[in-house]
Amino acid sequence: MTAINKSVLHKPILKFNNNHTNYYIEGIQNNDYKVLEKIYATFLPSVTKFVVNNNGTTEEALDVFQDGLMVIYKKLKRGELDITVGFHSYLFAVCKYIWMNELRKSRRTEVSIGLSQEFIDDTDIQSDIEEAEKQTFFRSKLEALPQDYKTILKMFFAKKSFKEIAEELNFSVEYAKKKKYLAKKMLIELVRKDKMFKQLT
Repeated sequence: MTAINKSVLHKPILKFNNNHTNYYIEGIQNNDYKVLEKIYATFLPSVTKFVVNNNGTTEEALDVFQDGLMVIYKKLKRGELDITVGFHSYLFAVCKYIWMNELRKSRRTEVSIGLSQEFIDDTDIQSDIEEAEKQTFFRSKLEALPQDYKTILKMFFAKKSFKEIAEELNFSVEYAKKKKYLAKKMLIELVRKDKMFKQLT
């Protein structure tokens, strides 16, 4: 399971009428592993079934699900999340929208089930979906790197200094800098070679 890689927010947690919704929203906002694990176990199967039944794969369904959670997280972070239905209905509607978007872009068969506008506003979440898709794409390319390159870049993205990286990996500072340069170069090459890169830029 991929948790939302964010620290606890400093904004007050939004409250909704549904207690179950509040439980899940607070878990997302606090990056609570147990709540996130329950969200995946409870709601991923229905999203997977929908995506697979509409020309997708289980791997694509997982990406869609993670993008859906990221959309909710970003709206929550900005204090813009407005859920008037149950959490599952809202998350499922967002995931449906994301997959419909993907089908349109890839020119695969259009899904037949429409999106209820009382759940979400498509113009309202479009920019969040695009950002989530970019993050998923970038994350997949990072995971495709050799382990040593992946490790050093993750440490760099975590704002660790070259001195800290060198100490943890038993490198010299100069070697850590060289290793990071080579890793970043390979990552950029992987990103630019993928046909999805042009669609996301």
